[in-house]
Amino acid sequence: MRLYLDCCCYNRPFDDSVDNNVSDEGNAVFTIIKRALTNDDIIIGSPMLDKEIDNIKDSQKHFDVKMLYNAASVFVDYDDMIILRSAEIRQNTAIHLADSIHLASAEFGKADIFLTTDLRLIRSCKQLNLKFRVLNPLEYLDEVNKNGRI
Repeated sequence: MRLYLDCCCYNRPFDDSVDNNVSDEGNAVFTIIKRALTNDDIIIGSPMLDKEIDNIKDSQKHFDVKMLYNAASVFVDYDDMIILRSAEIRQNTAIHLADSIHLASAEFGKADIFLTTDLRLIRSCKQLNLKFRVLNPLEYLDEVNKNGRI
């Protein structure tokens, strides 16, 4: 299984968890990464993830997110094809630039699953013909727990 987690997933375990859903999503991200590492799943990284993580202002959160992101073992290079695919994605949706680059990177990284905690992004992706599924970490983990593997 090839997984691409967008930056909000890497941040989620370290977000203020006054909301139970935030806490549950954070725990799900930890579980997904742990399972991926023990099951030889591949976690895909990208220059956009590098950039967004580098822009985290809080030094402790930056360190924690960077440590979690170290689970990525395959990296997609930023190139003209990703730029073109990103533009195509934005052309037909309200998806923002960074998210469209994440999606294009996941596609070129041959992801099976794209994980995000951004519900608006999940809804917007339903308009697209993507080569992977876009899921919330809780939804993904629920499917894995029910079916063993997706």
